[in-house]
Amino acid sequence: MTDPYTMGPFEPLHIDMINRMISTIKRGWCQEHLAKDMAGNSVAIRSKDAELHCLLGAAFKSEWSFVVRFDPKPVYDLLRVLIADKMRVYRPKGSEHLQFMPDRVIEIWNDMADRTQEDVLALLQDALVIVRGNQRNERKVLSAEIVDILSNAKSVEVREPV
Repeated sequence: MTDPYTMGPFEPLHIDMINRMISTIKRGWCQEHLAKDMAGNSVAIRSKDAELHCLLGAAFKSEWSFVVRFDPKPVYDLLRVLIADKMRVYRPKGSEHLQFMPDRVIEIWNDMADRTQEDVLALLQDALVIVRGNQRNERKVLSAEIVDILSNAKSVEVREPV
């Protein structure tokens, strides 16, 4: 992983992807499943009954809605970095090294008991600011800690939480 400001390259389609994710989450958000119907039953992301989506479900739905093919990986990587910053999972207490970033951090963060729809929307707004700023060579202020850690990280050990 690298400094979030040098991630990418971000394209206009990445802004569109994040905007579509925001619209999807505003219409309805869920936990524990990629998508649910209004009765709370798990459904396929592209089902006509899918009314509620988790963060990852909204990302998949958005990504698959494009006719043009593009690389969505920079958006997923950016979400992981922003979530790591919020969760402080990237650095064990007392360590100065980036050692731990669960591969499933997007799902883990979305499904936490105290998570709210507003938290998810705020994360997506932060991502949008960074992507737009990256295109204009501007910077959004993340915690100085994560910018320093990510810009000095050579490699990251990815493993599931214990």
